[in-house]
Amino acid sequence: MAVVYYLIIFSMLPFGGGKWQPILLACMAVSLGMIVFRLRGGTGSLLAWFVLVAAISRLDFLFLPWPAPLIVPVAFYIYMNRRHRWGIVTKWCPEAQEWRLGIIGYSVLGACSATLGLFIWYSLASPDLSRFAAMIPHLSWWMIIPAGLAFYCVNAAVEEWAFREILFKELSSTGFSISLVVLLQAISFGCLHWQGIPGGMAGVLLSGVYGVVQGWIRWRSGGLLAPWFSHVGADLVIFSLVLRGLA
Repeated sequence: MAVVYYLIIFSMLPFGGGKWQPILLACMAVSLGMIVFRLRGGTGSLLAWFVLVAAISRLDFLFLPWPAPLIVPVAFYIYMNRRHRWGIVTKWCPEAQEWRLGIIGYSVLGACSATLGLFIWYSLASPDLSRFAAMIPHLSWWMIIPAGLAFYCVNAAVEEWAFREILFKELSSTGFSISLVVLLQAISFGCLHWQGIPGGMAGVLLSGVYGVVQGWIRWRSGGLLAPWFSHVGADLVIFSLVLRGLA
């Protein structure tokens, strides 16, 4: 239950908007949970430290641009769990037998499902993405495109590591069925996109469904490479929609 407790707190962080009051409450809840679980004979949860660092990293006055608020706790988790420091490469590589169809097939499946959902949302909602377009530096197109590609490759890698590795692993360690593991990490992934594209409840629902697809790909492929390719594809679709505001 400790893992679920920390998962709930982590999933609620995006709704605080980086304001210090909800972040302080989240930190107090994590700290109290660590004390209670330790008094009950449990060991200190590495996931608790991950959530605590994630909460602090989201504070507005730190001025950490995205995806730094997620990079910091992921890096902290990897450092604290030293076994993962040496297993980073293998986590990105699926089993040898999955290379034939796993990487290509699963990645295409994930990217296509995200693309379909995003275009349906864009057609029905006609969202105003000018706020996100304004965040793009005033550069020539031949610089914006590779810069955007690099950003979304990093963004996809960090989010996949957080949700399809850290949360996936921590939930799996509880003995939950794979279906429940995939569902819980997907719900948390959906909550992350409350302030993203698409945002609001539409973003939570669409990203949550996509999180289920990504979780299934992670399970079937046995590594993070396939879901990362899929995630990059989805992010590039979002990038193309934002760029329409600059055209």
